[in-house]
Amino acid sequence: YPWECLKDPKADVPLTVSEARPFCRLYGSARPAPLEALPLRFLFAICNPRDLETDPGQAADAARLAVARLPKLEVAQELEIIHLAMRDLVADGLASYRVLERSSTGPVTREALAGAMKADGGYHVLHLLAHGGRKERREDYALVMENPAGDHDFVYPAELHSTMFEHGLRLIVLAACDSATPVSATALKSLALHLIDKGVPAVIAMQGEMPIKAAQVFTQRFYDDLASTGRVDMALAATRHDLYDLHLEGAAWAIPQLVMSRHDGLLFQVDALRASTRRRPKAEDLKVRDYEELGAVDPAPRRTAQAVEGLLRDHGYGGEALSNAVRAVLAPHLARRAPEPEPLAAGQRREDLLHLAPMVALNGIKLQAYVEQKHQLELPPAAYAQIASALNAGKHVILIGAPGTGKTSLAQAVCDYAADPQQHAQPFTPGYVLTTATADWTTFDTVGGYVPTQEGALQFRPGIFLEAVSAGRWLIIDEINRAEIDKAFGELFTLLSGQGVHLPYKVRGEAVRVLPPARPGEGEAQPARAWIPRGLGSAYHYVMHPSWRILGTMNVYDKSTLFQMSFAFMRRFAFVDVDPPGDPRFFYLVDKWLHDRGVPASLAAVAKTPAAWGDCKPIQQHFRRLLHLRPVEGADLTGENPLMVLRKMGPAIVKDMIEYIADRHQVEQQEARLHDIMGEAFLLYVVPQLDGLDYQGIHDVYSCVEAIFTGAVDMQAPILERLRVLYPHVRDLGKKAQGA
Repeated sequence: YPWECLKDPKADVPLTVSEARPFCRLYGSARPAPLEALPLRFLFAICNPRDLETDPGQAADAARLAVARLPKLEVAQELEIIHLAMRDLVADGLASYRVLERSSTGPVTREALAGAMKADGGYHVLHLLAHGGRKERREDYALVMENPAGDHDFVYPAELHSTMFEHGLRLIVLAACDSATPVSATALKSLALHLIDKGVPAVIAMQGEMPIKAAQVFTQRFYDDLASTGRVDMALAATRHDLYDLHLEGAAWAIPQLVMSRHDGLLFQVDALRASTRRRPKAEDLKVRDYEELGAVDPAPRRTAQAVEGLLRDHGYGGEALSNAVRAVLAPHLARRAPEPEPLAAGQRREDLLHLAPMVALNGIKLQAYVEQKHQLELPPAAYAQIASALNAGKHVILIGAPGTGKTSLAQAVCDYAADPQQHAQPFTPGYVLTTATADWTTFDTVGGYVPTQEGALQFRPGIFLEAVSAGRWLIIDEINRAEIDKAFGELFTLLSGQGVHLPYKVRGEAVRVLPPARPGEGEAQPARAWIPRGLGSAYHYVMHPSWRILGTMNVYDKSTLFQMSFAFMRRFAFVDVDPPGDPRFFYLVDKWLHDRGVPASLAAVAKTPAAWGDCKPIQQHFRRLLHLRPVEGADLTGENPLMVLRKMGPAIVKDMIEYIADRHQVEQQEARLHDIMGEAFLLYVVPQLDGLDYQGIHDVYSCVEAIFTGAVDMQAPILERLRVLYPHVRDLGKKAQGA
């Protein structure tokens, strides 16, 4: 907002917030028109089409898609703002007003608006609340109003007939986004200027979206000052000053843009005597209300209270008598709350799950091909067959393996395969939910529980498990043994064993239940619905689809150090080992990764076979010494490798090491430094994995590393020294071995 943000360099405040320096855009010449006398007549129109914020997938064309993306207006909030702003003006005889809003007066069409403008002798001020913008694939600006059916209607400037503005209208306030922008890409004229051409003396348009709290202050202060002075420019300057002082949403004070044709800004002749007896509100008097907290309060009794106050005042009541009368009559109603808001728990939409296959039927060979092609994972073929058969048999699966073997990636790949419509005539799941278990988990996190609302009530919120069951999405629980199983899963033990569970919660008076799928003959008659138990009415009875599964992952080295799993829990799962690939495949992967990352390595990787020992570069030979599981021909590697036996390194860890080596090598470009850099990578990625080994295990790994890096003194020394620092006992064990 460049012009509104101009500052006085001495005062360091925008020029536009000074009441002594009103700021506007003059357009055209002053139009000699008779000035109206008070009271002012206001017409408020709220355009809130029914098809705002609908499902974009149901949009039939680009126009409906653009409308579906627009949020609905909070009509109750807008009405509350209007009534609050007009209350004192009406009570003091300075204004009267009418509100057009679909639920009470019918759709707010352009014809309905034109008819209202002519009724009751016309209106002085039109305040139009609507969405505005450019229709998709069309560059012209349009207001989003309503058609006779209550759905959207794009109204362009040329369709706003001048006859609407021939009944004493002096000011239009366009509470519509970007109503101050040009109406088209080829014309500089905005909608505000277009309306000035139609004969309206002044228009206030918006250069952006006015935040709700700023809109409250604007409506309260601006109309109060306008009715007191008749000067639109002075009233807006005072309003900007208050917005600036209250620090509401940054530059909200700069959003309203005033365009007028009267050079003096005087729109109305006011009753100076009546206006002088009123105390104009100051910034601290303005009521800025938090409508997120106000959401549960029914505004109707408040409007009733205002009407009763006016009626009693007309009959001579005032002061304490008026206050006591209103309290006596309306106290029970003012305490009343609106109906319960939408619950935090959405009911299960079982219709959305009818397209899923009734049972899981995965093919292990096709699963392997899919995972290797789509996700580039290298795992033993037996793992795919075991996973497929376990899931087909109705079991949930936990993948066990060393760090870096790709357990989580494999679980995601399995879920992707189960959900891929190109792989199955009927998918088994619409997708998956990934979560990581923690020691703090309780049934509140997994199943759900009551949470307090802003109104002080309690509402049920489903946990991650219930949300996945409701949507039919498979659930991946990473690091599942990090949770205290009995505390975290609670009632789920019963459900996973095939029995229904009554949860101790209610939504709108209905008990929340989680049910297994119906057995043959117990479900509904239609084949697609056979898994749904008969007579199930409540949406808060969540039914587990027969193809729904849990996939968990568990670091095998954490199994003894974290929470133990009970046998009752383990019985409900199949445990599949995910081991690193065997030596030849692992060596090929190392060769390939080194070659792909530009680290000097044999080109044998192109042939998808590991290079012979004699053809390997030194960096490859060191990796093979680290990773070998069994003796390697020609490599002088005998017996088992204690490092890979006690702390297997998965492909992900090795790939991380190679990424590190490649980055360092790219910077230094010295092959002689590769030994040192590999030693650094070993210290960064492998040594931390040794934590938790017993004394003898550490000694075995120490001796193994010492033998592997024999001859590479620069690389060996820092590694061995680091191990001695972390595990001082290796010195003692080494001395005892020599003494023996």
